[in-house]
Amino acid sequence: MKRFNQMVVPPPVSALVTLKELAEELKMDRSAARRYVLRLGLKPGRARTADSGYQAALVFTREQADFVVSQRKADGYC
Repeated sequence: MKRFNQMVVPPPVSALVTLKELAEELKMDRSAARRYVLRLGLKPGRARTADSGYQAALVFTREQADFVVSQRKADGYC
């Protein structure tokens, strides 16, 4: 059996949505947005972005962010 080195290539940073951007889109506080996302069962990644001063920030893919926004609208907000 051959083993291949499997690499997971992360999406480019520009394709990621930070928690700060998502919270602004949802019109929520960042900590409330974080709790809401975790309650939905999503697990955010971490990335260093210029917006966060190159500190590790919680990030989501655009698909995850769209899912969160659609769930929030389904709850009657936004």
